[in-house]
Amino acid sequence: MLQRQGCVILVLGSGCNTAGSYPQRLNEQLSWVDWVAMDIKGEWADYPEVTGVANSAEKARESVEAVKASGVAYELRVLEGIG
Repeated sequence: MLQRQGCVILVLGSGCNTAGSYPQRLNEQLSWVDWVAMDIKGEWADYPEVTGVANSAEKARESVEAVKASGVAYELRVLEGIG
């Protein structure tokens, strides 16, 4: 929060909420955002059943690694009770 001449200016930045399904697209956007929040849909072994996509765990894991390596602030949210 910045204060200037009696005004309060909130600096929120830009962020991205994702499931990590498209790691290449996410990687292209990482330089443009201040933070990333990603939903992890339970255990990696359960991903194909939960998402209905055979290689969805690999894509989500690739996205997690890209976010961690980017230096961008992030939050990983593990969802329970799916499937």
